[in-house]
Amino acid sequence: MAKFEPEEKKAIGDAVQALAVLFGRNFKPEELAIWVKNFEHEGLNITQVRQACLYFRASTELNYFPPFPQWVKAIRGSKNYKVEAAEKWDEIINLIERKGYYWLMENYNLANDGAVGLALRAVGGLDRLCNSSYEQLGFMRRTFIEAYENKAEALALPASNTSVLPEADISPEQAEENKRRIADLTKKISGKI
Repeated sequence: MAKFEPEEKKAIGDAVQALAVLFGRNFKPEELAIWVKNFEHEGLNITQVRQACLYFRASTELNYFPPFPQWVKAIRGSKNYKVEAAEKWDEIINLIERKGYYWLMENYNLANDGAVGLALRAVGGLDRLCNSSYEQLGFMRRTFIEAYENKAEALALPASNTSVLPEADISPEQAEENKRRIADLTKKISGKI
């Protein structure tokens, strides 16, 4: 269990309080001390707490102050695809505004980025994105981020049918022998021998 220095405790308390204010909460000093003690007990550092604050601020569906277990999950969990998705969204919107639709279609290969391509399809594609009002863009942003996050997480997971064992170089005869043995064992197990 890591021990925080007094200035670290203050910085963590300030970060938590700043996020709490965004959600309409205001912690008393003794409540902040409990939060700091929990972070300390979990072995987390100020950088991780600040990153979690950024994550919660970027979250599109969070409308409450996150409980402590959600902080730990955000810090120790998988890669933060919400922030990455928000950055990709901003990048695409900026390119559309600066360069235009046609430039984007000709020079920005969206097909090579599976998560961006899927997320753009989820909002109706570039045509719909370019012809949307500012009110529609807010909804489209949430849809884009959710689709991007889901696809990016799926791309990060190993395929379920891949083996962690290295492939062995065996002769075709040995492969046939192995198949026969597996068939015999299967019959034995099912009581057919």
